[in-house]
Amino acid sequence: MGKIVYATGNYGKYISVKEQFEENGIDIDFLEHDFDEPNVNDIELVSKTKVLETYSILGKPCFVADTGFYIDDYPNNPGYPGALVKRSGISSNINDLLETMKNSQNRSCQYVDCLTFYDGKDFYTFYGVSKGTIAFEPRGSQTKKAKSNLWYVLFLKIIKKHWQR
Repeated sequence: MGKIVYATGNYGKYISVKEQFEENGIDIDFLEHDFDEPNVNDIELVSKTKVLETYSILGKPCFVADTGFYIDDYPNNPGYPGALVKRSGISSNINDLLETMKNSQNRSCQYVDCLTFYDGKDFYTFYGVSKGTIAFEPRGSQTKKAKSNLWYVLFLKIIKKHWQR
């Protein structure tokens, strides 16, 4: 079998996934593709929808990864925005996020990645979790690995993900 194709419209996600796979001796191909995501707060359903779309384009085994971002004590909505991170606008407007969180003592959060491989018959789904804390102000500079503007306000405690099925 040739290289496995990873599809995403987010180059930062591709770089992050590529590095993790290369550490394990697996080389992947990249398909840049922007998806119309279902408007649901379920990263596994979103991931499966995306991988089916990718398979319909390529006609061969492929994988995608979807990410949920969960803020433990988001005011009046714990766990928000979840799988709705991109559609909520939080990732594109970190100043609004910081303003909303300014009085929150518990700034704990986590990314949950859902990677789904589809071979045309079966789905194989894996999860990785990175826990962190939301900063009080933006820091750092943009890098190729940045998945979103959240890069400027998150301190992640677990850098290397442990994928489990």
